[in-house]
Amino acid sequence: MDVEVVKIRPIKVIAEIFATIAAILLIISLAGPEWAQARFRLSEEQETWDWGLWVHCNTVLDERSVCMEEEWMTVCAVFVIISLLLSIVCGACGLMGLLSRDKQRKKICYLACGIGMLAGVVVMLLALIIFPVKFGENIQQYDNLERWDFDWTYGFGWGGFVFELAAAVFFFLPSTANEDDNKPYYQ
Repeated sequence: MDVEVVKIRPIKVIAEIFATIAAILLIISLAGPEWAQARFRLSEEQETWDWGLWVHCNTVLDERSVCMEEEWMTVCAVFVIISLLLSIVCGACGLMGLLSRDKQRKKICYLACGIGMLAGVVVMLLALIIFPVKFGENIQQYDNLERWDFDWTYGFGWGGFVFELAAAVFFFLPSTANEDDNKPYYQ
């Protein structure tokens, strides 16, 4: 009984793993309600409220509503969704490339994955830059603001960005001569 073995370059497997990790981190970042945290000084107490991509307003002690402009928050959410979708699609395309025996198809799949992941990196970077700039502008207009910080889901967004970038680089790396000779051999 012969077993067919096909050589796969480990760097492409790592790229696929990175694309999967990026998608998971982007899902967490997108679903999490805490991208930024603001601390207000009201009377003698400090109160803290969280803002995410889906939270536009918070009511501070039932007396005052603190709201962000919805337009830029919606743009950031759309950018993260686009980045997530590109990561998922590129992960599927990379898996097709890994499973393919056709040398030309592998190259096309890997190139498409690299371009798609790079596009995801660009839109995610835009979201990660727009959010703190616009949040800072909006939150500074309130007099009783003590400070504001980034929260954990914003950090997951940066993690997704880094893994997307690494996956894009690994998908762009050229194949070796051993992989180009992609004929199966039998053991």
